Amino acid sequence: MNKFAILLLVSIASLALFLFCQRVTPTEGFQNELELVEMTLEKGIPSEYGTLKAVTVPSPGLSYLWFEDQNGTIRIVQFLHSKRQLHKSASVIPRNE
Repeated sequence: MNKFAILLLVSIASLALFLFCQRVTPTEGFQNELELVEMTLEKGIPSEYGTLKAVTVPSPGLSYLWFEDQNGTIRIVQFLHSKRQLHKSASVIPRNE
């Protein structure tokens, strides 16, 4: 393909994205705020948080540690790489019975 054809294809794709995509507001579909609980980090993450199920990296230098206890409650602990520190509070996602 020549440069003109590539430029034309990119222009058409950009125009289509601009015309047919719409912005989604971040609050759509959310029902309740998550509870934040203070953690006591004397010797690490409390054992009652349960088993580490996953680690996600939403942005460079930040990791979310996802724990699930025996009742199914999920707790999310943030770890900041640059300071090598855990955040002082954790988000809690309870399970309905």
